[in-house]
Amino acid sequence: MNKRVCQITTVHIRKDGRIFHKECVSLAEQGYDVTLLVNDGQGDEHDQGVRLLDIGGYRGRVKRIIGAQPKALLMALRQKADIYHFHDPELIGIGLLLRLFGKQVVYDVHEDLPNDILAKPWIPPLLRAKVAKISAFMERVAARRFAACVCTTPTIQGRFSVSGGSDVVLLRNYPIARVGEAEPNDNCPDSAADIRLCYAGGISDARGLRQMIELADATQTRLCLMGPIRGVAMEVLEAMPGWQYVDYLGMLSKEEVEREYSRQPAIGLVILLPGYGYDEALPIKLFEYMLFGLPVICSNFPLWSSIVEENDCGISVNPEDVDQISGVILALKRDPERILDMGARGRKAVLEKYSWIAERTKLFELYDRLLSAPGR
Repeated sequence: MNKRVCQITTVHIRKDGRIFHKECVSLAEQGYDVTLLVNDGQGDEHDQGVRLLDIGGYRGRVKRIIGAQPKALLMALRQKADIYHFHDPELIGIGLLLRLFGKQVVYDVHEDLPNDILAKPWIPPLLRAKVAKISAFMERVAARRFAACVCTTPTIQGRFSVSGGSDVVLLRNYPIARVGEAEPNDNCPDSAADIRLCYAGGISDARGLRQMIELADATQTRLCLMGPIRGVAMEVLEAMPGWQYVDYLGMLSKEEVEREYSRQPAIGLVILLPGYGYDEALPIKLFEYMLFGLPVICSNFPLWSSIVEENDCGISVNPEDVDQISGVILALKRDPERILDMGARGRKAVLEKYSWIAERTKLFELYDRLLSAPGR
């Protein structure tokens, strides 16, 4: 009989890249009976060997805590799973309750919670540092009670490793990359006007939104934005001179984003601002740009700079210096062959070094350890 796994999220979308496409589908391919609890009101479904059960579509923090979490706990217990694996900090309480029922629980730490709190606009600025410190302490104490913590970056792994008490695994959020899949657009552009700027993911001031619009204006380059805009009113953005160059596509599926990457030559932007904890993150968009043959312009955080410089697949810049970045963009647009060469080197690096196909082995090994643990 296949071992049963129940993964839980009340925050992420049902077909989230890391949760569904990477972890759940990989586990199903490995022979696990996988159920994913999601909270979007779209109903139940079965896809790629994964059973998706809908908690109900509770929106907002209060409704998720009052409505989604009790229901998620009851639905999770009904699964009688061998391993429970949750993905949101707000579900730590559910994880602890599952432990009280004697379950094997894994906490998947996507973000560095203390740094994430420092960027939350809904928390009064004077309270953010104190809330971040308290949250970090409570998170570490709770993590000791779980069977394992899965971390996306070495920095997060280090923070949980010193807590002790649980198996701490580094599972980087690399893209799914197989030779022959996700083929890039390798057609040399006929002119500089054919080259676009691209950004996919959550869009906000902290992630360089206004700088990207200013860059589009300064370089007269089309800017394709894909993802939800948060914290800024649309009328404010539409009043900026550079908005005339913006193609805002809103929320897209994974397949739609990939089609945009492949549609015509483009430069991928990852100019997230300092001060929000991004410097130690490994943004999936950086590696997805590389996979699809897009040269990268990224913030000059040491970790990011080392990746693009080591593989000669992009250029790191001061994310707050629009003049500097404009010069880099214009130089690349004048040299389309360099764009293709950088893109090819980036794709090669992902296929050889930064692929989920190799990373997922660590997830399988973790589950094997948990399932074979004495007295589980």
